[in-house]
Amino acid sequence: MNITLKKLKTAGGDETPRFSAQLCVDGKVVADVSNGGTGGCNRNYWTQGYDPKPLLTWALAESRRREPTLFKHDYAEEALGYLVNTMVENAAIEARMTRACKKSTLVRFHGDAVGSYRSINRPYDPAHALDPRIAVVLNALAPSDRVLRLNSVEA
Repeated sequence: MNITLKKLKTAGGDETPRFSAQLCVDGKVVADVSNGGTGGCNRNYWTQGYDPKPLLTWALAESRRREPTLFKHDYAEEALGYLVNTMVENAAIEARMTRACKKSTLVRFHGDAVGSYRSINRPYDPAHALDPRIAVVLNALAPSDRVLRLNSVEA
């Protein structure tokens, strides 16, 4: 099952990200999801005729696979919210990195912490990848791969 967000709009938020988006399963819109950003749960407005039970069952299993200690209960709506919030957070990181890549070169050195990167205040040059101290040049990756690579241990 492939879940994605379309038409994502974000606007800060006090305790949780404030957003609205369309939730898609295998490319088909199945719900409008949103969060007011005040610390409450996400709101899912299911498309008429869509049965969310298979998606919620999958979301609970996927959330348990990713965070086994957090999802010992059977709250499938909360598990789906966890997955949606992760996608919203990753989209925000991706947008921030895309803006930064226009002005600087973003790199991760061997030994740097997972999730961290450094900024070199020079435009990207493919020669940066030849530096033996550099594990990955994030500018060289497609925008959707930057977040995945940033959060991977093997980078």
